[in-house]
Amino acid sequence: MKILAVESYGQNAELSLLEAPESFPGRGEVKIQVEAVGLNPVDAYILSGNYALRPELPFVPAFDGAGEIVECGAGVSEFEVGQKVFFLRQTPGAAASRVVLPVDSVALLPEGLSVEEGACLGIPYATAQVALKKVGSWQPTDSVFIHGATGAVGGAAIDWLEYWRDNKNDAHPPIIASAGSKQGLERLLRRPSVSIVDHRDPEHLQQAAQFGNGEGIDLIVEMNAHWYLGKLPGLLAKEGRVVVVGNQGNAVLNARDLMVRHGSICGVFLFMVGAAERKRILSKIASAPAGTWNPEVREAVPFAQAGKAFRGLAAGETHPKWILKP
Repeated sequence: MKILAVESYGQNAELSLLEAPESFPGRGEVKIQVEAVGLNPVDAYILSGNYALRPELPFVPAFDGAGEIVECGAGVSEFEVGQKVFFLRQTPGAAASRVVLPVDSVALLPEGLSVEEGACLGIPYATAQVALKKVGSWQPTDSVFIHGATGAVGGAAIDWLEYWRDNKNDAHPPIIASAGSKQGLERLLRRPSVSIVDHRDPEHLQQAAQFGNGEGIDLIVEMNAHWYLGKLPGLLAKEGRVVVVGNQGNAVLNARDLMVRHGSICGVFLFMVGAAERKRILSKIASAPAGTWNPEVREAVPFAQAGKAFRGLAAGETHPKWILKP
């Protein structure tokens, strides 16, 4: 089978297209003919060599993908050969023409999505769900501020919130979303459920607070904690929470702003989620009605041109998502 291999780290990381021995599914595993591989910012971080996860060279990159089941191992009853699926690996290795995975890493492709769109689901939608529900303890009455809402995780977070709100008869508290570019603001304007702030404006945090319920914001999902974390506790409602999804440096804050609100700050690292929880999240994504999810594809390139996609990632072209095709 064909694999994309990373053979060196750094700005000019070497990528090679190689042949590898075929793998076969064991008990509780399925074999997937990969049709699309999704790239995430973490993939560029790993290639840089400056990330906590540093696989031994050479290794196969990427975590997300989608394709068709071609073989089921013993004991597999929830899948059949020929079904279209998407997957989220616990470790890199998605960039191959075929992969073998345990069933807890696989789910049926949601209705109405292409395999390219399905390859955009794993890390962003699982991360957003963990940030909002598991770590952020989201409740239907919560006001939510997605600070950096035009990346893949931010967009997924809005999709989840809209999905949960549509399935409740309760009042709809505000969803506040920020963008930092003209294109990002235009994307958010297509989201009638959200109140929008431009985070290029020095007053945008105060503007976000004004969209709240008058007593502060219940839940803030932060994508750039190194810039903003110290300013966020003062926006919180009583017992409000800040959930950190992205960070690239140190932050300074006044803990008193948390103390007087009984507030909290928590972090999210998707790969701390266990197999059972991962399977539950993937199953929820799979079972949502058509039109629930809105993953966006930038460009699909063949494995032989993967360097183009990784250079784009390193340059900040993280959303819409780059897709690799075996």
